[in-house]
Amino acid sequence: MASQNTPGLLFRPAHHQVLDLEMSGELLYIVDDTSNAIALSGGEWTTSKTNKWYNGTLMWPKFATTGDNATDTSVFGSLNYTFHGTSIAFVGNIGLSNNSQITVVTIDGNSPYNTSYDKPISQNYQQWYQSPHLDDGVHTIQLDNIVTTSVDIVVISAGPNTLLSGQTVIVDDDDPSIIYSGNWNRNEDRFVTSEAAGGLPFRNGTQQSTTPGDAASIRFTGTSVVVYGIFPWATPGSMSVRYTLDGSSSVKTYKVTPSSPNLVKKEPQQPNFLFFSEDSLAPGNHTLSINITEINNLTFVMDYLTYSPSFNSLTTKPNITAPTMPTPSTSQSTPLPTSSSSSTPSKNGLVRGVVGGIAGVVIVLALALLIIYKRRRRDRALRHNAGLESGRQRLIVKPYLLTVPPTRADATPGPVATINDVLLPLPLVPKSRDKLKRSPDSSLATSNPQRPITNLREDTLQRIRAVEALIAVLGITPNNDRVSYDDQIQINQLRQRINELAQGNSHPNTVDSPPAYEAGAP
Repeated sequence: MASQNTPGLLFRPAHHQVLDLEMSGELLYIVDDTSNAIALSGGEWTTSKTNKWYNGTLMWPKFATTGDNATDTSVFGSLNYTFHGTSIAFVGNIGLSNNSQITVVTIDGNSPYNTSYDKPISQNYQQWYQSPHLDDGVHTIQLDNIVTTSVDIVVISAGPNTLLSGQTVIVDDDDPSIIYSGNWNRNEDRFVTSEAAGGLPFRNGTQQSTTPGDAASIRFTGTSVVVYGIFPWATPGSMSVRYTLDGSSSVKTYKVTPSSPNLVKKEPQQPNFLFFSEDSLAPGNHTLSINITEINNLTFVMDYLTYSPSFNSLTTKPNITAPTMPTPSTSQSTPLPTSSSSSTPSKNGLVRGVVGGIAGVVIVLALALLIIYKRRRRDRALRHNAGLESGRQRLIVKPYLLTVPPTRADATPGPVATINDVLLPLPLVPKSRDKLKRSPDSSLATSNPQRPITNLREDTLQRIRAVEALIAVLGITPNNDRVSYDDQIQINQLRQRINELAQGNSHPNTVDSPPAYEAGAP
């Protein structure tokens, strides 16, 4: 049949189209081949039942043949399916090279186009068709000209408003929502089955482990969860895996013995192998952790997970955070074919826990000592600075403004002097204790502080009153033990200034008048 490609759609092998489905942050859901919503026609489609297929079944048009051109006896199968989403893909076995490998595709009634895939010598399990990206909504796809190609699952990409209630979400092993720890390896090898050719895992890759202690974890919002992988039956061996769901653990042991049916039938590997399932969860957020506890001569191969969502669409999907990195640990478990309670951690795990705990205590103590040391240094500095500041305030750093009572009825009180104003005319006084000399006349101002001073000029009287008031403001009495050495010098200077002012008033011809404090005075 001639190719009829619509604009923007290429005629190309379907195995390359799997890459188109890989979009960041995309959510995929799957539909099994047994769904009644998938309309199969052209003849009676045959159901293949084997544990290699998803849920154990696969549909294919066994009746379809390609007759010779002379008699035109070709019979084809057709498929019609209506879905809600932004793209659709089909996974199953592709036909043999001696049959037609061209499928005619029609989407939403638009012009049909042809798609094809490689021509293997034998059948091959893989994704054999991927649609172009579509608007988020309801679409209908029609596939015609199907010969021997089978359908196992339909994979649909959900848009923001795609209805997800009742669907099954599929999560690839390489999805960023799955957190791995340990020695996992990303593997893109084909699996091998009894058909020799085998096929490709979901999204063309798996995560594999052969190391006890390797772990993986995923958080999801739903009511069920299933873990699928590829099981190796080629050689005898065993492995035990602990599954922890929301804190509840169980250990499953898988064994291959010389009498295992798959080994006897020479079935090297089994795709779509169900490792773990739980279908009775309460709607909401859940965490599943997978831990390899024991493994001997086998490989744990994880391909994908599925869960039933408890949200209706991506717009209502809870924004849950990724799980924390699981801590690798190992344990010894007795090989059992059924689930059992989680086993006791190994000696190595206990040693690592003790060492880690001691290291944590040492770090905490070191930090505490550092904080205490810095806090004490800060307090000492604050006390030192506070003492200096207090001393300065008691001396001359922060001047006291004094208001002298009016001497006349029409006089207006106002600021007269500060310590600096009073002391400025005085010579510097030595600050050494042994050089401190008190004025012999200082008793004139201190022996009787209440003695009235008369016959003084008014400006001199104001200055004396200012000095006396300043001493009163300081609140320090003579010979007080609490008075510092520098304060005592300051007090003596103030008293000496009183004497000088009093003596100067009695000799008006030899003592200059004090400086004026009126506004605008020179």
